Amino acid sequence: MRVRVPLLAPSHSSVLYDAFPREAATAASCRLSAAAGVSALSTRIAHRLRSRTVALRARAASPSASHAKLVVCTTSLNYADLDERAPTARKETGMSEIERALRIQLAGTYRIFAMLGWTELIYNHITLRLPGPPTHFLINPFGLHYTEVTASNLVKIDLDGNLVEPSAHRVNPAGFVVHAAIHRALPDAHCVMHTHTTAGLAVACSEAGLENTNFYSAQLHGMVAYHDFEGITVHGDEGPRLVAHLGEKRLMILRNHGLLAVGQTIAQAFARLWTLNRACEIQVATASLGRARAIAPDIAARCTRDSLQFDPAYGAGQDVLDALLRQIDKIDPSYKE
Repeated sequence: MRVRVPLLAPSHSSVLYDAFPREAATAASCRLSAAAGVSALSTRIAHRLRSRTVALRARAASPSASHAKLVVCTTSLNYADLDERAPTARKETGMSEIERALRIQLAGTYRIFAMLGWTELIYNHITLRLPGPPTHFLINPFGLHYTEVTASNLVKIDLDGNLVEPSAHRVNPAGFVVHAAIHRALPDAHCVMHTHTTAGLAVACSEAGLENTNFYSAQLHGMVAYHDFEGITVHGDEGPRLVAHLGEKRLMILRNHGLLAVGQTIAQAFARLWTLNRACEIQVATASLGRARAIAPDIAARCTRDSLQFDPAYGAGQDVLDALLRQIDKIDPSYKE
């Protein structure tokens, strides 16, 4: 649990989309070295951004050097702004570069899940909405392990799970039923994550659900919703019931099934899911020692107010995600391909 000086004014938090991996921070300007015409892209994007400045390193072709690198000023994207500009921006300059950056971060996050052991063979999903209209999403290609996911093989689909671009890979329709329902119903659900970790599924199978008995569960007071098991999620009519049970909360325990997290950004969804999963791990470990000590509701409520890691005004978990992406870079940077 950390208390930090806000990175953003609170008024900016509702439109924060902190979607880009950070390699180097700069207080005043962004550096650009790439082919002619790319500077115009950087200028147009940079003028649409708000809050702190972060540099994204990405591959870019150069007429003078095949290994030239592009450093674009891309942080705290105003999602509402990008949605409004999407139809023209995609033609004029920037949306392809924005999508590329989102693909890199999402693919890296799949690798993080694999590093943490949050995999279920070729199953489960992290979905990410792209700025639009139109309303499109990125999802993992069905049949690949998370360690095989790359920026280029992520599949772009619509709300019905249909491919919107040619792809050599399929999409698991059973997996997208839950995600589509949430993306369709909640304007702030830019990223949805679902896992079947052993600890998360164990707690989901318990009658009590998440108990208010440890450091991490105390940071989630009143934040976790529940949805009863209705079988394998292949029936679209389950979606509205799931969304109704989620309500205003952005974490859910799917009874007898697993965990689910929703965020305005990949980082925020990850911070929420990691905290919930860690609470489940501690709860399962504690069960072997006998009855756990309960935390008073008022103390838990205060812990939740004091826990700022989900708050866009305090980074919404971006620093944690960036640190883990650096670990993935050391292990296997092929996710950027």
